[in-house]
Amino acid sequence: MERMINIDNGGTLTDVCVWDGQDFNYTKTLTTPFDLSKCLFDGLTKVSASVFGTADLEALLHSTNLIRYSTTQGTNALLERKGPRIGLVTDDVAVVEELRSTESEARLFDDLIGPRVVVIDPRADEETLIFDVVQQVNRLTTDGAARIVVAVGDADGPGEPRLRNILLRKYPRHLLGSVPVLYTWEFTADRVRSRRIWSAVINGVVAAPLMAIIMLMAMRRDVMGRFVLPRLLWAIGWLCTVIMAVVVAIMFATW
Repeated sequence: MERMINIDNGGTLTDVCVWDGQDFNYTKTLTTPFDLSKCLFDGLTKVSASVFGTADLEALLHSTNLIRYSTTQGTNALLERKGPRIGLVTDDVAVVEELRSTESEARLFDDLIGPRVVVIDPRADEETLIFDVVQQVNRLTTDGAARIVVAVGDADGPGEPRLRNILLRKYPRHLLGSVPVLYTWEFTADRVRSRRIWSAVINGVVAAPLMAIIMLMAMRRDVMGRFVLPRLLWAIGWLCTVIMAVVVAIMFATW
């Protein structure tokens, strides 16, 4: 039997709901802000007892096809405009007006992106495009962008994959200090450009608190088994997390 698990991580309580296609089993557990992986697995263990009659976390996970996780930390960061500053790379400056088409969208755009928008020509030859992309990304980071969203061409066009290859070569993910880059086509195949871009922008804002959760989970042997992070990756992962936290702190101080 394939199950779906929905987890809602709140400031006080964490809710877990399991659906097997016919019946629901649900439970609550206290949120542990010092280690969010603890309340996550406490809740899963607790709800497994409701599903099987006795606690069996392994059986629950092996019979689950989909886990959906949401956290109010990301939502609060978005609502309170306390997320990281976003830089936007596009091939059409008219997209700015599309993203600011309503009063509420205009306020959100100004708070999250603001003037950090650059335009490139994805049809340029390889050498020209590489030079332009590097210059524009450096400009965005200098202007304070802690995340970069790439919105070029159609959802299924070659523009964003081409830029992705360039950016991975020039800003490899293992390079400390690299700014995370998000591509709209990775979040949704929606052909409406503004919706694709907003999906990527919002993901860029809410991603920060999830990084610490992932690191905490990756350190737990009862979760990862023999795949628990070795010390080198543990150190690099936490260093990246700290760098991200420092960047966000600087952003708050200079907002």
